[in-house]
Amino acid sequence: MKKFLFFFLFVVLWMPAIADIAPNPIEIRSIIPRGECKVQMVSEIVTADVYKDSSVVECVFYMKNWGEGCTMQVGFPMMDLYHFPLSEVGISDMRSFIELYVGDKKVDLDSLYIPEEITALRARMKLRDEYFTKSYAAARDSLFRVYGSRGTDYQNAVNKFRDDFQKNDTTFKDVPAASTVWRRFRNTPYYVWNVTFDALGSQKITVRYRVPTGRIYKSSSRYFYYILHTGAGWYKDIEQARVRVRVMDFDLSKVSETRPSHYRINHAAREHVWDFVHFEPSEEDNVYFRFETQGP
Repeated sequence: MKKFLFFFLFVVLWMPAIADIAPNPIEIRSIIPRGECKVQMVSEIVTADVYKDSSVVECVFYMKNWGEGCTMQVGFPMMDLYHFPLSEVGISDMRSFIELYVGDKKVDLDSLYIPEEITALRARMKLRDEYFTKSYAAARDSLFRVYGSRGTDYQNAVNKFRDDFQKNDTTFKDVPAASTVWRRFRNTPYYVWNVTFDALGSQKITVRYRVPTGRIYKSSSRYFYYILHTGAGWYKDIEQARVRVRVMDFDLSKVSETRPSHYRINHAAREHVWDFVHFEPSEEDNVYFRFETQGP
């Protein structure tokens, strides 16, 4: 928990400098399989303690192997656990801010790794960015010598070079645009670890982390968003799922939007509860919880 607190304070202190930038969507996603084992996610229990500025989340998954004994990879999909790209200030690895258990055994997070196809793509993207940066710098220097100043004609020429270069240069045509990478890998295991299942055996997987609450651009509204449908890749349907969203430092009257619509409110526990039974999750099952941080 000390790591969570350090990370949260770091983000809060750093964010004012870039508060006018549209924040990343904070979307928490279910674990997904990588492999051919016949493992069912029997149940998924999510408890989120939602504060005005952050959410403390625990996800408990009960898994059942319906086949022979096997070892398979389980992973987190690619998702943003922070508002802004912390790599700009030297943080790019989120493993140290996650607690992960298989059964009662805490997983050594150094054993988590990124699949080869993603690391290879990231390496190609880095090379492409370096290549474009050097090419643009050389073009700007050449055009400055031609125009003698950085006026309108110079800027128009730079823009034309950039557009023509991106359109016609094929050196990195195999590398997707950065804006599409997240969508391409949103349902792909990103950080993965190995889990061993006995024949017809069961396992309990627990994940805990703290994340900022989602921010709506230039608004005092905040939200918690849990993506259930990434759990659709497991063997068979999910028999039971429950998502509990508990308000911690604001009143239930501040809740302004919730979906899906079949929740119930436990006023004594200050929580909204969604229950699902025997279902293959779809986007319509994703839990969205929005609340206001200003006003009476």
